[in-house]
Parts: sequence; structure tokens; C-alpha cells
Amino acid sequence: MTTSNPQGYPPISFESSSQRPRAPKVVAIIGIIFAGIAILNHTVGLILVFNNAVVPGMPPIATHWPVIDSSVSLVLALVLIVASINTLRWARSGRRMMIGWAVLHLSWLMIHGIVYISMVMPEMLKVQLAASGQQGSQAESVAKAAAVIVAILTLAIIAAFPIVVLIVMRRADVKAAFEGQPGS
Repeated sequence: MTTSNPQGYPPISFESSSQRPRAPKVVAIIGIIFAGIAILNHTVGLILVFNNAVVPGMPPIATHWPVIDSSVSLVLALVLIVASINTLRWARSGRRMMIGWAVLHLSWLMIHGIVYISMVMPEMLKVQLAASGQQGSQAESVAKAAAVIVAILTLAIIAAFPIVVLIVMRRADVKAAFEGQPGS
């Protein structure tokens, strides 16, 4: 069933759109939601850092890293929103952008995790434990272990969506649908 639009737009084919896989549309909607949250989060984070909302006595790595992280994450969120919109439009670039975003995001998570766990977190814990008078105590080793576990779990949760994107967007039926091949 095909219908033409009186405004001169190309005809809409309901058969082909109903046979397309639904997973890319779901992933794109989730992508728009996640990108919106990330844009708000990292924009507010940058505003706070630039308005000197920094804990006094923090070492340079602990004050500079949030700026770097939020800047990169903000760019990645903007790429995700564009990729998600293109995916909803079934533009070929949407699928490629989603795959590219997922690879970049997972790469950034690896870099972020290594820098945060090995450099930022230990410096932040030193300042916080010194301020509470618990430096050198058993509480310090417990705090360090807990912080590492929480950081790794957080990174794993954040990595789940890009992994789902890679799985969905690399499926044969999704690839065929984006390339407009017969049977898609």
C-alpha cells in the first residue's frame, strides 16, 4: 500500500516501514534520552567547574580531569543525538554514526577508567581522608577498595548501552534495512 502526499513529498510505503526491524528505532530513542541526560549533566558540570565550584585543596589532576571528561563526553553526547535522529530517519549515515559513536564511547570509557582509577581517585581520596583525619587507618584501605569497585561497576553499567548499539546495528537484518536491500 503506497500513498502519495499532496505537498509533493515522496510517496510513503507502509509495507516497507512495517517490515523494518524495530530494534534500531528503540536504540535510537534510548540514545536520544541518554544523550539529553549527558548533555545536561556535562554542561552543568562544566558550568560548576568554571564558576570555581571546586573543593579547596584538590590536586590539579582532580580539578582538570572533570573539565577534560565533561568536554569529551559532551561532544560524544552531541554525536549520539545526531546519530540517533539519523537512525530514526532510517538514513544510512545513522547506522554508521551509531556504530562509530559506540566504538568511540567505549574507547573513551577505557581511557577514562584508567585515568580516573589510577590517577584521579587516589588523589581525591588522599585529600578527603586527610580532611577527616582517617589517613593511614584501616578506613583508608576500605575506602580505596570500595571506590575502585564502584568505579568499575559504574563503567560497566555505562558501557552496556554502546555494547547493545554495536550488537543491534551490526545485525544482518538491520544492515539490510539501512541499505534498502530487498527483503528489508
